[in-house]
Amino acid sequence: MAKIAMNSTTTMLCNIVSDIKIAKQVGFEAVELMADKLFRYENAGFQVESLLPLLEGMEVVAIGALQNLERQGDAYQEYLNDVHHYCSVAQKLGMVQMCSGPSDVKTVQDFKAGKIQAGDPRYLGTLGKSEEEVLEIAAGNIAAAADIAAEYGIELYLEPLAWTPFGKISQALKVIQMAGKKNVGVVVDLWHLWTMDESPEFVASLDRNMIKIVHLCDGLDYDRSTVLIRKFCAMSGSAQEISRSDAISVRLRRRGTMDGIPRKPSAARALRRIRFRPHRH
Repeated sequence: MAKIAMNSTTTMLCNIVSDIKIAKQVGFEAVELMADKLFRYENAGFQVESLLPLLEGMEVVAIGALQNLERQGDAYQEYLNDVHHYCSVAQKLGMVQMCSGPSDVKTVQDFKAGKIQAGDPRYLGTLGKSEEEVLEIAAGNIAAAADIAAEYGIELYLEPLAWTPFGKISQALKVIQMAGKKNVGVVVDLWHLWTMDESPEFVASLDRNMIKIVHLCDGLDYDRSTVLIRKFCAMSGSAQEISRSDAISVRLRRRGTMDGIPRKPSAARALRRIRFRPHRH
């Protein structure tokens, strides 16, 4: 049975303890925790295990997100170290989310505008490479991460960020096939889906066992030359058409978790009224 979870990016300026308390107070059954907040909690001298009493009765569906999954060269060992760190924490709490890069939108915009000069210290990832190279690099890194995750008994899920070279769910499925690992799935994020023009019918065709998380979110149209605008409650922006599609509501029943944005205490209950019905041909 799918659970409605609060994604703690929606309470960005709160600490991890406040996130959990807010999720419980407004009626969510689960929470997706931000790794940065967890690591700040650790760095302050607290053990992750000390959160378990506070989490009683609430599932942690995932920890996100490990950014820039395609790191190479000198950054590759740092990437592997990050995977170990995330998985060691997730072993006590939940799955690990991995995102494509560069995670910084402005870097991508500057690259496309020819504003990146030699020696620029910003992370460029696979910008400028062919799609074949992009997917090969991603597949190799994901395979390595999946092997590490398996040591911890952890699943991974991929969220391709729309502004990156690896920005589509269809690409993620190819990469997972190339990596050949069974502990890797995808997140269906409705804003990224809308932005990359991947249709509800495409989602309806997916193997539901590959879908680990569903992000119910919204925003304005994004053409890569404008500032990223995503601060909208689900079904209040440009992506609401895809949010309301029968293909989405039908296919994503009982699989993984739906992350919602609470506006008021009744928000979690309101999200339950979204139709997640059995898929019938």
